[in-house]
Amino acid sequence: MALQVTKKAFESAMQRAKNLQSKVKEASKKTEEIVMSAVETGITTGTAAGFGFVDGRWGGAEVMGMSGDLLAGGLLHTAGFFELGGPTVARFLHAAGNGAMANYGHNMGASLGRVAAVKAKELNPKTGLRKGDTGFVPPTDDEVKSLVSGNGSGSRGLTDSEIGQFARSS
Repeated sequence: MALQVTKKAFESAMQRAKNLQSKVKEASKKTEEIVMSAVETGITTGTAAGFGFVDGRWGGAEVMGMSGDLLAGGLLHTAGFFELGGPTVARFLHAAGNGAMANYGHNMGASLGRVAAVKAKELNPKTGLRKGDTGFVPPTDDEVKSLVSGNGSGSRGLTDSEIGQFARSS
């Protein structure tokens, strides 16, 4: 006996298939947006971390008397507004610009906080120490050589536990 399908049953099955197809497309778009958001967050965070490293290592960067992170943020956003590289790249340029601007904002806020702490007599402007801080004791030459060579505590230098102890002691 041959399979018999009524027109109504066939149309119902087709409608369900179209609905499913629509849901799959919707889920695909949502997944793409989630991935793009994650990538943008990574770019923003990485850019801020990069500028933070420059700040920590060299005391920041200046170009013609202007803060390097502020200048970079402005240039990256401008490139994004002009969609250099296309719309997807523009999103990434804006994300990098956000990271640079976030670092600038952090540094400005931290500076204002230090000024407020000095005014409240909670921070010594000459030593940079807060009330109750004992100060930083630099490592010996042998400790530095051991850390740099990786011969200290394992091949990586410091263990996570040692880093925590070092951070708490300074």
